[in-house]
Amino acid sequence: MTLSWFRPELLWWLFAIPVAVMLPLLLFRVRFRILPTAMAVRSGILALLIVALAGPVVLVDGASSTTMFLMDRSGSVQPGSMDAGQGWVESAMDSAGNDDAVMVSAFGGTVQRIAGPGDATGVSVPAVFDSVEVETQNTNVQAALSQTGALPVGGARIVLLSDGAETEGFAREEIDALTEAGIPVDVVQLSGVEQGEFRISGMSGPSVTWQGSNAELTAYIESDQPGAATVELLADGDVAESRDVALDGAGAGVTFAVPDLEPGFHVLSVQLSGAGFDDAVEQNNEWPLGIIVRDAPRVAVVSPVGGSSGQLIDALELQGFGIDALDSPALPASPDDLAAWDVIVLNNVPAWDLDADAQTALEEYARAGGGVMVLGGTASFGPGAYATTTLESMLPVTVRVTDGRDRPRVAVLLVIDRSGSMSYGESTSGQSKIELARQGVVTAASALVTGDQVGVIAFDDEPSWALEMMTLTGEDPEALIEGSISELHPEGGTEMFPALQVAIDGLRNVDADVRHIVVLSDGRSRGAERDSYFRLLDDAGADGITVSTLALGVDADIGLLEDLAAEGNGRYHFVSDATQIPQITFEEARAAGSQSVLRGSFSPVQLAPSPIMSNVSTQEMPPLDGYNFAGARPGAQVVLASDRRDPMLVKWQFGLGRVIAWTGDSGSDFASTWATWDGYDRFWGNALSWVLPDPANQQFAVAIEQTGDRAVIDISGDSPALTSSAQVTVRDQAGEVVAGPVDGAAASAGGVSAPEESGPAWVVEIADGPIEETHAVTLAPSEEWQPSADGPELLNAIAAGTGGRVFDLDDEPASVFADTDVEGARQEVRAVWWVPALLAVLLFIDDIAARLGVRFNR
Repeated sequence: MTLSWFRPELLWWLFAIPVAVMLPLLLFRVRFRILPTAMAVRSGILALLIVALAGPVVLVDGASSTTMFLMDRSGSVQPGSMDAGQGWVESAMDSAGNDDAVMVSAFGGTVQRIAGPGDATGVSVPAVFDSVEVETQNTNVQAALSQTGALPVGGARIVLLSDGAETEGFAREEIDALTEAGIPVDVVQLSGVEQGEFRISGMSGPSVTWQGSNAELTAYIESDQPGAATVELLADGDVAESRDVALDGAGAGVTFAVPDLEPGFHVLSVQLSGAGFDDAVEQNNEWPLGIIVRDAPRVAVVSPVGGSSGQLIDALELQGFGIDALDSPALPASPDDLAAWDVIVLNNVPAWDLDADAQTALEEYARAGGGVMVLGGTASFGPGAYATTTLESMLPVTVRVTDGRDRPRVAVLLVIDRSGSMSYGESTSGQSKIELARQGVVTAASALVTGDQVGVIAFDDEPSWALEMMTLTGEDPEALIEGSISELHPEGGTEMFPALQVAIDGLRNVDADVRHIVVLSDGRSRGAERDSYFRLLDDAGADGITVSTLALGVDADIGLLEDLAAEGNGRYHFVSDATQIPQITFEEARAAGSQSVLRGSFSPVQLAPSPIMSNVSTQEMPPLDGYNFAGARPGAQVVLASDRRDPMLVKWQFGLGRVIAWTGDSGSDFASTWATWDGYDRFWGNALSWVLPDPANQQFAVAIEQTGDRAVIDISGDSPALTSSAQVTVRDQAGEVVAGPVDGAAASAGGVSAPEESGPAWVVEIADGPIEETHAVTLAPSEEWQPSADGPELLNAIAAGTGGRVFDLDDEPASVFADTDVEGARQEVRAVWWVPALLAVLLFIDDIAARLGVRFNR
């Protein structure tokens, strides 16, 4: 005879009795007013009641066997099959013999013992199943099979009724233990979710996005039947879009654009409906997605002083980006200050416009996750002196120099103000502005090569040629140039328009590939209106002539000179110290004759697929007239190339950030024909969207899983993890706090728990020192509502591994109790809970009698 227990865990309460009696005596020296004998009796009564509640059973040798029925009550078991299974169990019990004992448990995500062990005749199957309270959103077959400890020793058998669609645990791990204990498991296959069920099988989409972005989400629809379905996208409960989808019996993916939502937390959901489909499970017809919409990204578009980015800015604003236009000297030289923008665009900015601190700050900004896009032009890449700079080191390209055959023939004409004011305002070197301007002519010529042309026009009230256009030969031209301009002396007033007109006329018929004018002035021109200048520059542009300007000091007509450079597709320079003149004229001449610029009409060629080219076709791109010559770095991806396969649109990951190099320009020179291209806005919008930082890229990773009726949110981080002083708060869609604040130690140890009914999506706020993050988490529909192809295989493996049998609902239930040579001595189970219960009652009566002074004759 062996003693066993139905609820052995209750026996732990026996230890609480002596503690409850002794603790007051030892700690507080409490003196009880009752006799020790009475105290012992009352403690004994309580102990006997606990023993009775623990369900003692006595196992005695006999002929009976014990059969445990495990009934799957999870949500995946179809109602009709579940009812049939319960009827099968009831029929089996009706056929049980007098020597057959039974136990009944139900399971889903949890397990509940609902009857036995005891005689089968004492179990009402409908009543016991009506009392079941198990979690239905999961199936844990392993937990159900692990209940063998409640079975009597020897002669035991398990009958498992399930669809086998386990979503928690790993039932195969129990096979060896069951085999060793000699407990066979018979299985009865129930019907679960059918493979052809009309359903949403999953959804992909972002948990965070930028306002106005082109983010998308895709719902995956399954059905083995063809037909017409309706798929709706809801945003915060309202229908945002509805699609009619024709299903062909093979499933389909339906993609929606994320609606244009205000910044904040939103809950999207996709709902599926349709007539004529096998749709037994309504829980798989909807799929939610929590999403955080961040403020529209801020973009700094940086141009050289006098440069124009108007068309580019207009295009980006039309694509939903917030734009700040900056002159290159205004770009902050601190990574922290640069962090005010999500992307920084350098539009034809020369390296000399960014000092060492600014270039280093830009590099650190990109490494930390900022986006950088560098656009070419006649002052960028090679012409902009990028080679060997910090700026070049962060780019996916390196500057390259063409061979002589590819170099354009260049003509540079300097137009120099020689009015009276050029004789004073000496520089830090002690030289006058006119002297430094003469030096500037020589240094400009030194930047050119044999075959190029150079000339000088000087103007005061009237223009005159100081040096007619001359072609440089292999001989040193310095002496000839210096002699020609040595007679330039300051005198007279300032009248720029006639000089510019003469210069443009003089260059118009010069035989050169590149024709460039550099204007130097320190005064305000009289006479012509701005419109006259602009018409003149329009004509110059039609002839391929570009104009750059230098404003020498604050007395110069700065506004006019800026406008001339912008209209002339050149560069504007403000010169605060006249000693800068020779260097700037040198850079202007070098840029004009750069061996890093290739000219000629061509159409870009796409070499690699990229989201930048989404809805953009190279067949529709207007041809370009030139580009900066560069080479792609290892690890970079060349998306577009020239007709010579030189890289044009190149991208790569730089640290945590992304960088794009475009060796064409934004439309001022190389891509001047793009101004009328319908795809201009989309192309630049796509490029900027790619380089944008991932809005989901944060310090901490947040995951969610369901545990019972709670959603448990787990927070992890690589460097570092949550500190103990961190605070984690969980809010629902309405912004109400549903969990927390929880400190970092507790959140790291056990996660943060929110009630499931407050979902299905939540915002998780993390504050940990300087780190403040918000995450969206969504509890996806349980796998319980999806088909399981492995269910029948799992059930067969359990039966085969334990020596059990495989039944279906059409088999005779009585066969469960047929002799199947179960090993082990069979033992009868006899409940003896009434023994301690009766003793407790008798002691209670005796105690009452003692208190009343009643004495029994013994």
